[in-house]
Formats: sequence, C-alpha cells, structure tokens
Amino acid sequence: MMSKMLASSMKSAISAGRPALLPFQGAAASTLHPPRTTSRIVQLVPATRVRLEVTLPLFAHDNPHDRLQGLLHCGLGAYIADIQVGERKICVEFNLAHDDIDFAFHTLMAQLPEAMIGPVSKRH
Repeated sequence: MMSKMLASSMKSAISAGRPALLPFQGAAASTLHPPRTTSRIVQLVPATRVRLEVTLPLFAHDNPHDRLQGLLHCGLGAYIADIQVGERKICVEFNLAHDDIDFAFHTLMAQLPEAMIGPVSKRH
C-alpha cells in the first residue's frame, strides 16, 4: 500500500515539475528500528542526451579496420551510436550525456587530433 502511495506522489511530482520528497532509507528502515520521519529533497530532472558527429579522414595508407579499432578502444567506444565507413572518411555519431561532452572533446583531441568535430545537437 505504501509503495503505491509513493509511486502516485512521484508521478504527480514529475508531471508538475516539482521536487519530490522521498523517505529516508538506510539503517532506520530495518524492522528493528521504527522508520525516521526525515525526508530528503530529490530534484527530478530528465537526463539530457546529445548527439555529436565526428568525421575521421582516411588516407591512402590507412586501414579502416585499424582506425575503428583505435576509436573503439580510446574510451569513447561506449558512446558510439552509429558508424558509416566511406572511401575517404569514417563518420561516427556519438550519443553522449550532457555531462560527458567535456570528456569526449578532450579525448578526441588527445587521441584523434585529425578528427573533424561536427555539431552538437539534442538527441531525439
């Protein structure tokens, strides 16, 4: 019964765009001790994802497989959403959390200085 009431209040808080009060949980939530009445405020903010397009040039002596392997193992591999390999370029689309943009830029500049960083746009 309590979980249904909590879920209902969370849904109404989310739809109204206001912070929700969650009951304190921890050692006081055990059956030996009565629950505390202390609440903490949790700001409900939807996670913002962004799309970053990067183009890697392919030169005559480059092997696309080696370039892709280097990209996948440079720390940004987990963020790759799409890869398109052309004759002279590799187009990579990254799906990043807004907080990870700084990390992505620094890693790209350090690991792949020849990469052309395209626009950052909101992910749909």
